[in-house]
Amino acid sequence: MTRLRHLLILLATVLLLAACSTSRKTAGKTVGTAAADTVWHTLYAPVKINLTSPMTFGASGRATMVRDSLVHISMRFFGMEVAVVRATADSAWVVDRFHKLYTVVPMSALTARTGLTLGAVQDIMLGKSGVTGSSVRVSGTGVEQTPAGRVAPQVDFAAKAGRRDVAGTLVWDLSKARWNTPLDAAAPSLAGYEYIEPDRLPAALKGM
Repeated sequence: MTRLRHLLILLATVLLLAACSTSRKTAGKTVGTAAADTVWHTLYAPVKINLTSPMTFGASGRATMVRDSLVHISMRFFGMEVAVVRATADSAWVVDRFHKLYTVVPMSALTARTGLTLGAVQDIMLGKSGVTGSSVRVSGTGVEQTPAGRVAPQVDFAAKAGRRDVAGTLVWDLSKARWNTPLDAAAPSLAGYEYIEPDRLPAALKGM
């Protein structure tokens, strides 16, 4: 279960980085791409998160997005869903299916600290825009033409979260992407789950 614990610590770190560790001053500047955008409504695609710092680790998942209103990433281990990262216009969650833990932060905290809307986060995740700053850098590598316009199949990120350096890549399998089709990504049931404060989740998972 060491790989699973690493995955969950990774997801908690990403959430904390987005909601608690950045500010308008440190988050950096959002940089748009030169390519013209194309309106899109939904996306379903396999995705892989590769972490290079503070540990080396990779995990596969399935991402579902609804433009400006939903990001839902289901992380899987041997075919079983073990964690969910979900963000709506209201809140962002990390759900640990294995230990039955969850944490949530309001999206207003992310927007207030960084100035980013959920739609802007989606553009960054797809490499349609990037972020440059003293403590955060996100940029796309490569270009593929899709129904949403040009999308980067790989998005590189590096950031400072307290004393911890977090770096890695988000790799999209765009050959299996489905655009603008009906999608079902219901919120996970949290019945029987324990709520953990966001800043306690990484420490709680390390102790298991």
